[in-house]
Order: sequence, then C-alpha cells, then structure tokens
Amino acid sequence: MKDQAYWNLRLAIQGCLPMNKFCVLAFLLISLSGCNMVTNVEENIAKVPQVNLGNLEISDDEIFDAFSTRRGGVTIAVSSFEDLSGSRTEGGASTSVAGSGMLLLEYLLRQHAAPTTFRVFSRKLLNELVNERRLAAQLNAAYAEQQMSSLSSNMQSLLGDSLKNTKPLVSFPEIIPVNYLVTGAVIGYDKNILDLGAGAGSLGINNRYQQSTDSVTVMVQLINVATAEIIGVGVDSETIESNLYDAGVFKLLKVDQILELEGGGSLNEPKTYALYVALDRAVKNMLRDAI
Repeated sequence: MKDQAYWNLRLAIQGCLPMNKFCVLAFLLISLSGCNMVTNVEENIAKVPQVNLGNLEISDDEIFDAFSTRRGGVTIAVSSFEDLSGSRTEGGASTSVAGSGMLLLEYLLRQHAAPTTFRVFSRKLLNELVNERRLAAQLNAAYAEQQMSSLSSNMQSLLGDSLKNTKPLVSFPEIIPVNYLVTGAVIGYDKNILDLGAGAGSLGINNRYQQSTDSVTVMVQLINVATAEIIGVGVDSETIESNLYDAGVFKLLKVDQILELEGGGSLNEPKTYALYVALDRAVKNMLRDAI
C-alpha cells in the first residue's frame, strides 16, 4: 500500500506541477489514510477464525495423490455446477459470474488425472453418448441383415441364428460408471465489500483515485456413488478488485482562452480467473475433507 501511495503522489506531482506544497501534502495525507483503512480491513479479515478441514499437513500439491492412494483408485465425474448467487450485471440481465464453472471443474480435475489412480469422466454429454451408441447398434443390425440377405435360402437355413453373431462394423466398450461425483455452485457474489477513494485538487488541477472490491464464493461437494453419502465439502472465495484513475486540468490561460484536459482509466481484475482460483482452492479443500 505504501507503493500505491507513492505512485498516487507522483501522479499528482507530475500532473499538478503548479500546485503548492500544501495541496501536495493534503493529497499525501488522504492517500495514506486510505492505505490505513485497507490495512485495518485486512487485519480484521485475518482475525476471522478459519475452519479446520483436517489433514492440513498434506500440501495442496500432494492432495490429489494422497486422496487417490487412500481411496484405492478413483473414477470421478462432475455432475453439475450452478450459479446460485443471483447476482446480475448492473443494467443487464446477464449474471455477474461466468457460466463456465462445470468446464473449469473438469479442467481442474483433469490436470491431476492419472491412468491408473485418478481417472476423470464426462457426464455432461451422457445422453449424446448413449444416442451415438444406439446409432452404432442400428448400423450393426442393418449390416447383419445385409449379410443374411446376400446368402441363399439354403445357406440361411443351414446357418440359422449363427449369422446374427456376425462381427459388427462398430464396436464400443461399455461406459464405465464412476465411484465419485462432484457437484458445486457459486453460492455468493458480493459487490463492493470494500470501497475506497482519494483525491486532491487546486487551481483547476485535480486527481482522483477510487478502488472497489467484489468477492465470489464457491462450494463443491464430493459424493460417494455407492452410498450417496457426501464425504467431502470445500468452500472458498476470491476477491476481484476494480481501480479507477482520473486526472484533469481546467485553467484560464487568457481572457478568451481556456485550457481543459482530462484523462483517466480503469483496471479491473478478470472475474473468470477469480472463479477459477476459488474453485481450485475449494476442490483441494474438498479432497482434504474427504481423506
């Protein structure tokens, strides 16, 4: 935060060279007070008691291997992921959170997949997969009928039902059922949990800085298919910062000449990446809870 105050002061000095030392001092005091507010908020957040998920001695990098080892091999699939936050974008009907949670969950699990100990399966396109297998069965039946009709009646009567065992054109192995399902949701999107600002101006020259912070919270559950028991739950959240910078000059150069300059910009952290980070930590908490 001290670095942020330094750059705000430097912006004020560069953009407001004619300002007197009292104005610069006032801007510095405002910026430092804003930094103190952020520090106080962060200290209060740090004082919130953390939930003990157990097995904290297992690092995040080892949690997937530890879970699959203790469970004796894992086949897993994501069954659903919803947005239950109810948060909408300002002035629009679209949601504040991206609808890619299920794909992100599958991606996170796939990053730790192993051929023998941790296998990830898709359930999003299960109906489509079943339909493709039905098409294959119809094709094989038509092929067997064609082979039957190409033979003479005597040969058909001789072979009988044995011709039905003709090698099919398309052969699929059975779809493997998984022993664990993952379901989850965005359970909250809180806007403006932190809203700060600072500004200074003198003799027609002004600078302004504003910061706001949102928070996205996700929850995931691990379900044992054999018993339908929820064996692991993970919850985590990630903040999303938005920063606004603005500066302007309004001066009377001569009686008939006025100088007016404005500039500024905004820097917003991506919401999709925040969702990904929160999901990553929530999945690891879920597996740690299930061990």
